[in-house]
Amino acid sequence: MVNQKRETTSDRIFQLLSEEIINGHLKSQEKISEPALARRFGTSRAPVREAIRRMEERGLIVRKPHSGCRVAAFSMKKFLEIFEIRGHLEGLACRLVAERMSDEELARLRESLEKQLRIIQSDGEVSAERYDKSMDFHYIIAHGSGNAALARLLCDDFKDLINLYRKRYTWIGSNDTRTRSIREHMRILEALEERDGLFAETIMRRHIASAMDKIKENDQTNLLG
Repeated sequence: MVNQKRETTSDRIFQLLSEEIINGHLKSQEKISEPALARRFGTSRAPVREAIRRMEERGLIVRKPHSGCRVAAFSMKKFLEIFEIRGHLEGLACRLVAERMSDEELARLRESLEKQLRIIQSDGEVSAERYDKSMDFHYIIAHGSGNAALARLLCDDFKDLINLYRKRYTWIGSNDTRTRSIREHMRILEALEERDGLFAETIMRRHIASAMDKIKENDQTNLLG
């Protein structure tokens, strides 16, 4: 019973601190103190230590000798490395979806994409209240692959870092970008509906590569100023 309570407390601390890092309330390279967090959350240091360990695994926190734990520094290089891996993994997920996802599931995915497009075209944005995991194309593809390890990598291990960088680059979430992205998702879906896994994999990799090119382009523009 004690272990269950400790795990729940650790989950809560992990979620709150992750959100604070992603939203910028905890700044890059800001020091993380186990005793201070334990006092803040009114708990022992054990669940705090577990939450920090999990954030280290996600790349949100780094531990350095003689200086303790700090919020990870922003690195465009790291972001692009994640995208490189993501392109290959999501391509694989598409190939598996073409083999494993039912016609009914693909039909629901089409409905979701069409709904997103209608919302953006009519309201101008998809609010957090109206956009959840049930509408996230990449989340659905990852889990639709039927491969739990692959889904965990894409939806857990990389999710927080990707959200962190999206906060740094507001254009990633612009309406024009969303509209273009949904149309590219539609092309991937068409290949999946044809059960052409190799073509779906190719389109997905191109989709991710295109996003990488846009990130590099905008980063260079910001540097030039």
